[in-house]
Amino acid sequence: PAFQRDHRARHAGRRALLVPAPGSQHTFGVVIVAEFFRRSGWDVRGEPNATETDIKNSLGGEWFDVLGLSVGSECLLPAVSSAILGLRKASRNPSLVVMVGGPIVASTADFVTRVGADGTAPDAAAAVALAETLVSRRAAPP
Repeated sequence: PAFQRDHRARHAGRRALLVPAPGSQHTFGVVIVAEFFRRSGWDVRGEPNATETDIKNSLGGEWFDVLGLSVGSECLLPAVSSAILGLRKASRNPSLVVMVGGPIVASTADFVTRVGADGTAPDAAAAVALAETLVSRRAAPP
């Protein structure tokens, strides 16, 4: 409660869509990470029961800088890889940053590469910092 009470909304123009990966039941971590993003000034959207179609519709209908997917099981690896390709295509943002997290990501060294994501972080605070870095790199002129 103190963590939420200290939150002061101040959106810096960055937007994130944070959801469980399609087919994943890993929702608690998404709630925690979303709060860290909010406290850092991000506008965060999410739906714990979103289907891949729901996520595509969100990405196609609104601008998001970051898509965060929480993955709870290694058996979802092929589905997550396929979903990331489709979600990138559906996004209004051609430079969408895709981050993955969850217990299986932390225990599988090459998970990020295997699914075609842009990064992962060991905890929520590091996820915010990495998202800021990745989005800034994509926005910087060549």
